[in-house]
Amino acid sequence: MDAGVARQGPRGVYDYFRGRATWPIRDSAGRTLGFGGRRLYEDDNIPAKYLNTPDTALYHKTQVLYGLDLAKKAIAEKRQVVIVEGYTDVMACHLAGVDTAVATCGTAFGEEHAKIIRRLISDDALGGIQLVGPAQGSRVVFTFDGDAAGQKAALHAFSLDGSFLTQTFVAVAQDNLDPCDLRIKHGDEAVRSLVEHATPLYDFVIDTAVDMFDTQYTTGQMGAVKAVAPVIAQIRDRSLVGMYTRKTARRIGVDLDVLTQEVRQARRSLQVHNEDAYAPRRHAYEPRDQRKPKGNPYEDPSLRRDLQVDDARRQGYYHIDDTIFICEQQFFGLLIQIPRAIDRTFFDQLDDSNFDTPIFRSLFQAVQAAGGLPGGDVPQGLWMHNLTKAAGPMLQSAINELAVMPLPLPESDQPAQTVGSQIGPGSQTAAGEGQTPAQSAAATQLRAATADEKQYATELLVRLLDAGYMRKIASTKRRMNRLPDGPEKFELLGQITKFESARKDLQDQIYNNAV
Repeated sequence: MDAGVARQGPRGVYDYFRGRATWPIRDSAGRTLGFGGRRLYEDDNIPAKYLNTPDTALYHKTQVLYGLDLAKKAIAEKRQVVIVEGYTDVMACHLAGVDTAVATCGTAFGEEHAKIIRRLISDDALGGIQLVGPAQGSRVVFTFDGDAAGQKAALHAFSLDGSFLTQTFVAVAQDNLDPCDLRIKHGDEAVRSLVEHATPLYDFVIDTAVDMFDTQYTTGQMGAVKAVAPVIAQIRDRSLVGMYTRKTARRIGVDLDVLTQEVRQARRSLQVHNEDAYAPRRHAYEPRDQRKPKGNPYEDPSLRRDLQVDDARRQGYYHIDDTIFICEQQFFGLLIQIPRAIDRTFFDQLDDSNFDTPIFRSLFQAVQAAGGLPGGDVPQGLWMHNLTKAAGPMLQSAINELAVMPLPLPESDQPAQTVGSQIGPGSQTAAGEGQTPAQSAAATQLRAATADEKQYATELLVRLLDAGYMRKIASTKRRMNRLPDGPEKFELLGQITKFESARKDLQDQIYNNAV
């Protein structure tokens, strides 16, 4: 009973696999973990075609592939695996010469199965390149029935495709036969041909979605677009998304822009993470003992700082190529270098909620502590001194970098200023050496901004303000949805209306200024 071979019934213990052909399920080392049984008789009280040992202390069906003990050597040598649906299918494939066949044990192919395959097909590196996309000669072939259940299984495999560093294919036999019946009716060559002529998984799933509609009619074309767009959107490789979008648009018979727009919307909705087919593979963190610094980082501040910076440099979960980060970074670069480009009316509407990146939220607080926007009569050196003093040493390096960061603006005819000369809290001037007092005064004085600089600053401010209103609306709605009907909920609804009105007023103000 502990092994799942027998079960307790109303009349006592009974054989769980009675009246069934039974296979031992082994791990990759050949040790028996559980069993699977196939229905033989029509009067079997259990209608399921296959029964499998339930999970036990030894057997976990999501971590076992039937036939792996026999196929693992061939899989590693040929860099190919054929995944079938039943024990007899594995037998038929091996007898037909397809010795890389394995099967799941009463469950859908999942992430744990993918990890097993990935360990056997060792193609995750080639000259330092990570093969996220297809690798020459490496294939994962799924065999499915052509019916609805088989199509559903293909869609499930499609969602797991990113788990493989290989090409993934689907093989559907003529008359929707499984490999076992295919071999019985058509022989060994038919099984080998089935595997050799498999269709790429992307093509199979996309074609299945399109084939549901009659694309000779406009309504059918639009139906196909709506059905296939979420499928294409799930492809992680950006280059393949574009290629399959163009290919599918031609097949459906619609303009590329129509399908492209639907795919982009679905990609945003599904929050699909982009990948490159061939990208440098970087293991974010090495084992601690491989990069252990000499000395004790806890006692030595310099060693501690080195390790902290190294941790930040190696992380892979925060990417700088982010529109929110870029907008906030550009705003503070402009604020530090050309503060007079900032519209004071808009600036006074900002608060902490307008900044999503923690360091820029802290910089905004430092600007407020320094007295806010400087007046036109404030020298550049004094502005930088007040800002760095308010920000403190933790933000000084960020201020210095932002002070010399190139901005996407035309060169100004106004006198240049030496802004980013590693200014510290003790600095009172940013004038260069060898300048006359008059030149020094002109160089350190905050200059008036050009029209282009003011326009760019306004664009950044509007984005920040709009993002802040959006966050406030979302936060208030979450609070409101948790409350029962009553005065407090009604008050929150009024706040949402106020924020939405402020967003509209902001857009109207920008439009009027433009006119």
